[in-house]
Amino acid sequence: MECPGIDGKDAMMRIRHIFWVFLACVSLAALTGCPPASQPPASISASNELIRVRIFPSVNRADIGIGGGGGSSSVLASVSGDPAVHELILPASGGVPVLRQGSLWRIGAAQLSGGAITLQAKSGGTFAVNQSPYRGSLRLVPLGDGALFDVVNDVEIDDYLSGVLARELYRDWPLETYKAQAVVARTYALYQSHTDGLSRYWDVWADERSQVYGGVAAETELSRRAATETAGLVLVYGPGEGHIFEAYFSSDNGGVPQSGFDAFGMSDIPPLAAHAGENWGHLSPHYNWGPLTVSKEELTRRIRTWAARKTPVRAIVGLTMVNSVEVAALNPYGRPRTFKVTDANGTIYLLAAEEMRQAFDAGAPAGAGMPSSFCKARAEGNNIVFYDGHGLGHGVGMSQYAAREQAQAGWSYEAIVDFAYPQSRLAKAY
Repeated sequence: MECPGIDGKDAMMRIRHIFWVFLACVSLAALTGCPPASQPPASISASNELIRVRIFPSVNRADIGIGGGGGSSSVLASVSGDPAVHELILPASGGVPVLRQGSLWRIGAAQLSGGAITLQAKSGGTFAVNQSPYRGSLRLVPLGDGALFDVVNDVEIDDYLSGVLARELYRDWPLETYKAQAVVARTYALYQSHTDGLSRYWDVWADERSQVYGGVAAETELSRRAATETAGLVLVYGPGEGHIFEAYFSSDNGGVPQSGFDAFGMSDIPPLAAHAGENWGHLSPHYNWGPLTVSKEELTRRIRTWAARKTPVRAIVGLTMVNSVEVAALNPYGRPRTFKVTDANGTIYLLAAEEMRQAFDAGAPAGAGMPSSFCKARAEGNNIVFYDGHGLGHGVGMSQYAAREQAQAGWSYEAIVDFAYPQSRLAKAY
């Protein structure tokens, strides 16, 4: 997933000196005891901060035009390694095909030679990519010497959020839920921008691997209002200016949040710690689920498939037919932390709860995965049954269904995020 950066990033110049001191500190963490990389400071001067969204990865064609339904319009094209700025005319109706052939770009009838291309609408309007409109500018980034390239949308943070919120939440949910999601999504995006994004040419995916982004087509009055009314606000924790953090969220935690440490092995920081969820989110269709039944033979195949995909490969050495699965350890609030898998030879394998969910899903038919790792398990004849399940997703951070119910109960967005992320606080990033 990590790709070497091929061009500069203006936003990098807007990080205060303390952030660079922190990064240097991280590189020496093992020797100096500096804080882990999951705890960058919130000292970001992010006015007009751009989020770089990988909207169409590894494509061999993209149809690009001008959004808005008007006539043709001028676009300025800058090619990496070429000081010249080229003016292109793109239509609004359907766009023109963009192809990469060796070192040559074909944009409709135009041909440009070189590396990555940045496209900026001369009128400041929107682009249409594969007939979907996007604000900001576009970058076409070649992948090696072949025909494949990425389409990256460089968009101002609050425009980005306007295209995220209504894809992450239902359109009729309360404004305070939207505003809470805006704060969380902004925190997550800026964290990515100033950590992983520093070593690659993009910050976030446009799908569930980061947070779902639909560009202009996904915007609603509610999403734009929530982004505007929370402009600049992020979550931080710790002394002084505080640290931004990876503000995970999920659809429904089943009433009991999972810690980031248990789910992902990340630093055990207070805002992402397990805590009493007080059963919020019970109106979610996945608040209770199960049973899910899978044959022992099939579960054995899936566990082996999952283990082989891990990098490095997960050591499931000599696993024979799965004989039983049961919860081995709970967090302080009753959510599974570890599952025990025993095979036909009596060998025991311990899988973290999220590893068990991933293993169950490995090679499962579409739509037949495990909703969450918050469940129990038992053997029944030739089958393993997962039952008494609760929630949808990893369960770390804010539960969207809980946030909806809390807003309906009269909670403000400030109270919602305060509950979801213990010991965090709101701060202005810009």
